[in-house]
Amino acid sequence: SLFLHAGVIHFLFNCFMQLRLGLFLERRWRWIRVSIIFFLSGFGGNLLSCVIQPLATTTAPSSAFIGVMGAYFVEIIFTWYKSQAHARVVALLLCIFYVACTIILAGVDRYITNSGTFGGLTIGVLLGIYYSVKESQLEVTIKEFLPKVIVVIVTIYFVSNVVIFFSLIDTSDLNSPP
Repeated sequence: SLFLHAGVIHFLFNCFMQLRLGLFLERRWRWIRVSIIFFLSGFGGNLLSCVIQPLATTTAPSSAFIGVMGAYFVEIIFTWYKSQAHARVVALLLCIFYVACTIILAGVDRYITNSGTFGGLTIGVLLGIYYSVKESQLEVTIKEFLPKVIVVIVTIYFVSNVVIFFSLIDTSDLNSPP
């Protein structure tokens, strides 16, 4: 469901934003970081959506790219003092616009869930903190300690969601013949 869209409007909106901001971030961060954030956010959003709404049929490209927007938002905050006022305001408004439009689309379309959106955003923000702290000029103790804490939090998020999901599944349906 990471590559499925809920309709033409959803597809065009995601394509526009991925071309507008995705290409910029790919040049800025390199493709490997964007891919890691994209896929982990999408997977985390899907997982939370499955835990909260296990019987719903949903799509999740918004949860993947909203994770990238969350990471970019964190980078904007961490590098606020380095950039020009106009550039940071435009970048911040684009992030807020994408998140707001995704939440609105999730409220209108039944195949897009806000639980997946918030799951992807959570993972994206955590990964944004991870990368931003590693590249920041904070104290050495914070640069060594905080990324490890972020990795533990993301791991706990995934493991707990998987455990909750499999505890919700009724295994009697799986063992009975069709």
